Amino acid sequence: MNTKMLSLYCSAQISVRNFVDTQATALRERRESGQATLEYVALIVLLAAALAVGFIAMQGITKGPLVDFVQNVIKAGLNAALKALGITVE
Repeated sequence: MNTKMLSLYCSAQISVRNFVDTQATALRERRESGQATLEYVALIVLLAAALAVGFIAMQGITKGPLVDFVQNVIKAGLNAALKALGITVE
């Protein structure tokens, strides 16, 4: 291989490598964008569920539409989380 051919090959190799690295970095950044918002929303939902459970416990309520609603929301959230992890519950 002559020097000019080697120089062109090295230049092309470096250009391709830089392009691939740039694209990979862009994909990683895109995948992570918005994650903080999702985590904050999940935290707020968890806090609201905890407050609802605390309110129900303070009132001594064991039956009724509010209790059923809170139980169903908690069950749905747990089932969705388990499904996302690939765990099936019967």
